[in-house]
Amino acid sequence: MIEPTIRPAILDDAAELALVRVLAWRSAYRDILPAAFLAAMSVEDDERRWRDLMNRDGREEIVCTADGQIAGYATFGPARDGATATTAEVSAIYLRPDAWGRGWGRMLWQAALERLRDRGFADVMVWVLRDNSRARRFYERCGLRPDEERTVSIGGAELVEIRYCGPAATPIKSHPTLSTPRLLLRPWRDEDLAAFAAMNADPRVMEFLPKILSPAESDALAQRIKEHFERRGFGLWAVEIVGAIPFAGFVGLSVPAFEAHFTPCVEVGWRLAFECWGRGYATEAARGALDFGYGHVGLKEIVSFTVPANLRSRRVMERIGMTCSPADDFDHPRLPEGHPLRRHVLYRRRRSDTASGSLRWA
Repeated sequence: MIEPTIRPAILDDAAELALVRVLAWRSAYRDILPAAFLAAMSVEDDERRWRDLMNRDGREEIVCTADGQIAGYATFGPARDGATATTAEVSAIYLRPDAWGRGWGRMLWQAALERLRDRGFADVMVWVLRDNSRARRFYERCGLRPDEERTVSIGGAELVEIRYCGPAATPIKSHPTLSTPRLLLRPWRDEDLAAFAAMNADPRVMEFLPKILSPAESDALAQRIKEHFERRGFGLWAVEIVGAIPFAGFVGLSVPAFEAHFTPCVEVGWRLAFECWGRGYATEAARGALDFGYGHVGLKEIVSFTVPANLRSRRVMERIGMTCSPADDFDHPRLPEGHPLRRHVLYRRRRSDTASGSLRWA
């Protein structure tokens, strides 16, 4: 099996799907479930189950095929445990044991997320047996995090399941590096912190932000940016001007931590050192971030916002193809009533808009 493909499951796949499930359970749960229960699993019984349940109650199945046979499958649909209407559940991803370790589970996961996003789901969850360390590592690499536990009975054994949750965007484990014609959008380094603190203490840079930051506050912000990457697989990249300035500020994507009429959402934002203004760096980097958000993360819309008086940033938003409507203006909920920076304008851009095509990532 060398060249896998992903396609929707059909009823004629039932026998192969049953075989994959039985083989996967016997290998994955060998030291977790009772041996007698695993030995008694029947491909014939499981095939009948597939024929009865396939594509019912909003559930979908996709298969990974290679060398003319089904190597694995994923099952997904609306969450079954009373979660919100925008939360989906991936109830199974199984591969034949001889297909493990080839990245095909990740292919199934990403294909399932793409389908779920097309159906309008914003978040995704899975239940994983606590003792299934291999599966837990897989979902953690996919960007999910545990949030609660429950006890279940399988084959006469009382077991603990852990629920993992996360966004239905396509996360990536590593902190990606993006490159544009003049810039490198890269992971943060410890040596960036001093320049970042100086930038956050510059009144010109912070004119339209609530306050100048102390060095400790600046370092804490950098740490939150790194943690955002770990949770989401995207974030605010450190910007390097190739061959000129090692750290010029940040540009990238983030999920706002407040509630408003347009949240949940993903925002494109930037903050550059004063000496880097007026050279088109923010526009160039923001276009790269948009391309990554639409093309790799799979976002359908990205927003940006600022105060009405911040004409410099608003011009960047317009140059990268974003538009605003007075109906979207809002009061920032993190600022008190009467604060001069409370009123904000919101800009939006949909994925259907033309991307720049100038981005490379590694």
